[in-house]
Amino acid sequence: PVQRALNAWSTLAGNRTLVRDTLAASCLMQLCAVTMYWALVCSVGALAPFATVLFSAPLAWLAATVPISFNGTGVREGVIAYFLIQQGIARDTAVAGVFLGLVPMLLMSLLGAMLATGRDDTGGRQ
Repeated sequence: PVQRALNAWSTLAGNRTLVRDTLAASCLMQLCAVTMYWALVCSVGALAPFATVLFSAPLAWLAATVPISFNGTGVREGVIAYFLIQQGIARDTAVAGVFLGLVPMLLMSLLGAMLATGRDDTGGRQ
């Protein structure tokens, strides 16, 4: 497995176009996720600065990797809410807005589970 990972890494490192395209796609996905959090916070009545969410969301995703909760639930939302509260957003509004971010994640997880359970080991439909 280690040799296979090293071979994949060397292939990736040798292809600058692939690295550039992958980085661009990753940045676009992160921007979409930040925009989603910002829109959800604004949807509950908070006039949250986009820059605050742009700054706090990546920190929240990093904090969610600390193994103190299931899948970072609560940690991620707490970090974003903390920074929103520092910007003058009411605590209940900030918390409600960021916890709305769990809804799309749960829906995507459920969709993935349904697709995964509807296939057999060879990838075909059961």
